[in-house]
Amino acid sequence: MGKSFDMVNVICLKWGDRYPSYYVNRLYNGVKKNLDRDFRFICVTDDPKGLLSIIEIQDFPENPGVRRGWPDVLVKLLLFKDGFASLSGPTLFLDLDVLITCRIDKFFEYKPGKNCIIRNWTSGIRRITGHKKFVGNSSVFRFNAGDTHYAY
Repeated sequence: MGKSFDMVNVICLKWGDRYPSYYVNRLYNGVKKNLDRDFRFICVTDDPKGLLSIIEIQDFPENPGVRRGWPDVLVKLLLFKDGFASLSGPTLFLDLDVLITCRIDKFFEYKPGKNCIIRNWTSGIRRITGHKKFVGNSSVFRFNAGDTHYAY
């Protein structure tokens, strides 16, 4: 079994103007209300204006060489880089369009030490159409920060 961590991390990304700061604040408040453990809440952003003061701000990273425009969905891979945002231990990533309506402790209790990603809701459609492979949805995933540089 992996290391035991009392503190967990919850991290999100915000860039551009598609999702204003109230999406981050709402996400933080949902986590605070529905997580029964100590946590750091980190927002990686290019514009921290309007974010609650309790939210930790991480500057948006420089483009590591993505050729199709930056920022890009590939920015999620930067979260796996050792040392990113001084993260260590269990880390839950949540997209800003996620709305938390119930307890989320199980995201940290399920298969501790393993990288986990939610199943894409289209997976049922894929089975019907003959595509049997599991497809993850990167709007919610958990990893152990500091142990995942290989994915970066």
